[in-house]
Amino acid sequence: MRLRSDLWHDVIHSTGQIFISVEQLQNDLTKYAISRGFDFTFTKNDSTRVTVHCKIATCAWSLHAIRVGLGPQFKIKILDNVHSCGGGLSTQKHPRASKKWEKIVDAPLYMPKDIKKDIFREYGVDLPYHQVWLGKEVAYKEQFGDERCSFNELLWYKDAVERTKSGSVVELDVTNEDNFAKYLRGKCSSTKDALIELLKKAVYVMTIVEFEKAMVEMGELCVQAELWAWKENPNYWANAFFQGERYGEIYSNPTESFNSWVLEARNLSILSMIDCIQTQIMALAYERRNMCLMWETTMCPKVDAYLKNLMDSTCGFVVNCSNGQLFEVLTRPSHIVDLQVGECTCREWQIRRLPCKHVCVVAHKIGCNVEEYCSLYFSTRCYQNCYVETIKPISNQDKPLVDFENVEIKPPPLREEPDDQRKK
Repeated sequence: MRLRSDLWHDVIHSTGQIFISVEQLQNDLTKYAISRGFDFTFTKNDSTRVTVHCKIATCAWSLHAIRVGLGPQFKIKILDNVHSCGGGLSTQKHPRASKKWEKIVDAPLYMPKDIKKDIFREYGVDLPYHQVWLGKEVAYKEQFGDERCSFNELLWYKDAVERTKSGSVVELDVTNEDNFAKYLRGKCSSTKDALIELLKKAVYVMTIVEFEKAMVEMGELCVQAELWAWKENPNYWANAFFQGERYGEIYSNPTESFNSWVLEARNLSILSMIDCIQTQIMALAYERRNMCLMWETTMCPKVDAYLKNLMDSTCGFVVNCSNGQLFEVLTRPSHIVDLQVGECTCREWQIRRLPCKHVCVVAHKIGCNVEEYCSLYFSTRCYQNCYVETIKPISNQDKPLVDFENVEIKPPPLREEPDDQRKK
């Protein structure tokens, strides 16, 4: 199999050879040494001349190049291209490999073990793991900057955002939160899966009766878990008690989806991470802006399909009319729909702000369009308005240089815990 490094076998070839810059000469020297299997040392290496010799002191191989006029080009003036040391043959070991990899820019999660395999497969060079790891660190810092400096640059970024994006608020916050899993240790650990399912049930049920039933079942398995759930104030997390309009959403899927979406960005330095996420959001907003302009339905396509399926499931429901706004839907159990107040006794309409099946059958009974009873937030026009504004990129022309030798990183201030937390 032909190796990629075989293409470098004659990248240095003769006296008079021209290079567009000193950087190209240095890079080609490295490639040539890797391909030929030898190492070299710089005797002179500046903006006007480059002189290198084989690392074996008794070897005659050497190269001397000078700048052409006042321009950036370099020309080989002297080249002794024969190794009297016996070097110049391909080898699986080379100290100059693994210094820079452009692939790290496209794949920040590029692991050292994968780099090691790729270098051997493509160049025939078998590097020790520590050399690959150090090489990745060097390349990472060159591409994305020093991580310590990145924290200091946050202050500049904050000012740049507030200056270029009117109305933006930038805040760094750190919280320390307990989670439900903490209370499932010890005697509750054996029933953990069942308790989690009961907690989910308590979150999503619509009525207080159903909620209390789920809590009783939880208490029968683990009193400690039930007490924790009551203490965490169901007004904030349970549909049955929630006072506002939740629109049916209470799960961590969006957070988990976002974490997966920015997985590679999370491994960058903090400023590069912010810039990467902003670029992804800009691309997503552009894509969705163009997509929603194609919609022809009043409601968003998913909501439109949901309403059609719901209407199909209401066949056979009987509706009794009390007045023009109050209706009884005869199901098991029966429910009361108040169109004037915007409520159904099943509470699904209030919580999701989308019509439940009882509202759908009432709308059909009185000859109204069920879309009239949907929140405007589910409409196509509202979705389009979300992407009217443009996210402007931040220019780094005025970003100050940071001396990382004098950088001191301090942790962000933590919120003071409540008294009951400190007592624990």
